[in-house]
Amino acid sequence: MRYMQRAIAVSALLVLGHQASAITVAPGETAFLPGTTLLETPALAGSLAASQSTLFDFNETPLFIQGWSVDSEILRSDADGATIMRHRFVQATNTFPSFAFVDSYRISGYASLRTDVYFRLDGPGDRAPTSVRRSDDGDMLEFTFGFPLVAGFLLDQMQETSFAIDILTDADSFTTTGEMAVDGRLQEDAGTVERSVLQSNMLVPIIADRPGEPGSDVAVVPLPAPAGLLSMALLGLATLRRTRRM
Repeated sequence: MRYMQRAIAVSALLVLGHQASAITVAPGETAFLPGTTLLETPALAGSLAASQSTLFDFNETPLFIQGWSVDSEILRSDADGATIMRHRFVQATNTFPSFAFVDSYRISGYASLRTDVYFRLDGPGDRAPTSVRRSDDGDMLEFTFGFPLVAGFLLDQMQETSFAIDILTDADSFTTTGEMAVDGRLQEDAGTVERSVLQSNMLVPIIADRPGEPGSDVAVVPLPAPAGLLSMALLGLATLRRTRRM
C-alpha cells in the first residue's frame, strides 16, 4: 500500500508538470518538489564553504556493503549571499547478491530557518525525491522518492544515484550538529527487509546569533568570491578618485 501511494504521488507530479519556482516549506506542510537549473534559478550557484561524504550502509554484517555514499555541501550563493545546503546520493555500493532500495531520507536541525527547496535537473543523477514534508516543529525535513533509488549486485546491475537537492536558507553559519536518516529496503531470499540508518554530526546551516542555536563548533559561511572582488574593485576605484583629486 505504501508503494502504491508513492506511485500515485509521482503520477500527480507528472500531471502538474515541471515548475521552476521554489517551494517554501513551512512547518507542518508537505509539497511536491520542483526541478530547476542554474539558468532558471541563479541563486543556487555558489562558492563551497564545507563538505562531507557519509556512507549509509543497510547491510548489518562487516563482510558486505549495501548502501549509498551521500555528499553534503554548504555553499554561499554568488547571487545574494544566501546559504545553500546541498545533498546528493553520489555512489551506490552493493557487494551482496540482492537488491537495495532507498525510499526516503530525513534531515534535522532546520527549526529556525526558512527553507526553499529544489532538485537540480542540470547535474548528474538518475532520479530525485518527488515530495518533501516538514515536521510540525519545523526541525525535520523528510524527502520521499516516488520511485526508489536502486542498487543491484556489483556493477552488472542498476546502480542509481540521485539528483542534488538544494535548500536555500536564511542562515549565515553552519555547524555539524545535524542528523540524517536514510530509510530503505533489502530484497532478500526470505522477503523484503526494511532498513533505517541514522548518522549524526552532519553539516547543517544555522543562524549563529539566534537564541537556541548551538554555541560551539559554529563556522560563518564566507562571502562568495564575486562579493569579495566587488569590494576590492570599489576600494580601487575610490583610491583612483582620491589620487586624481590630488
